Amino acid sequence: MNKPSTSWRPALSQGFSLIETMVAVALLGTLVALAAPSFARIGERYKADGVQSDLIAALQSARSEAVNQGRTVTVRRLAGCAEATHPADWRCGWEVFIDRNRNRSRDPDDALLSSHGPVRGHQILLEGPDGESLAYSALGRTDAAVQGLRIAPDNSAAPGGWMRRLCMEFGGTRLKVVEGSHTC
Repeated sequence: MNKPSTSWRPALSQGFSLIETMVAVALLGTLVALAAPSFARIGERYKADGVQSDLIAALQSARSEAVNQGRTVTVRRLAGCAEATHPADWRCGWEVFIDRNRNRSRDPDDALLSSHGPVRGHQILLEGPDGESLAYSALGRTDAAVQGLRIAPDNSAAPGGWMRRLCMEFGGTRLKVVEGSHTC
C-alpha cells in the first residue's frame, strides 16, 4: 500500500519587510539615545577617578618624603594655562618639591620630586587657607586641620552634574573621598 505523500516543506523566508526593518531601526535609535548620556557620565567619572588617583599619589608621596627627609615638602599648583580662571584652580597641574626655606615657592635649590601636567575637562580647587599650595612638615602634617581638593567636571552645571572632594583630615594624615556637595 502506498502512503500518500505528505512532505512538509517550510515556506522560503523572504527576509524582513521594509516596515519591520524601520521599526527595528527606530527602536535601536531610541535605545542608543537613552543610553548615550549615561555613557558620557561614565566617561566623566572614569576621568575624575584618574585625577583623584594622581592627586592621592602626589599627596601620599609628599607626606612620605617629608617624613623620610625630615624636611618640609610642598605641593603647589602650576599656573599659566588659560583654563584656570580661579586662583585656587589646579587644572594646570602641580609639582611636589622639597621646600628648604618653607616659602611655598620652588627656588633654584629646592629639589623637584615630581610634577603633573595639565588636567583637561576638570576643575580642581584647593579649599583651605592657601588655595595655591599645601605643605607637609617633617612630621608629615599640614598647616590646616582640614583641607580639601574639589574635583568637578567643567560641565558640572549641566543636569546630572556631580563632583567629589578629596578631604585631607587630621593635618593631612588621612585622606577621604566624599561624593556630591558634602563638605569635608
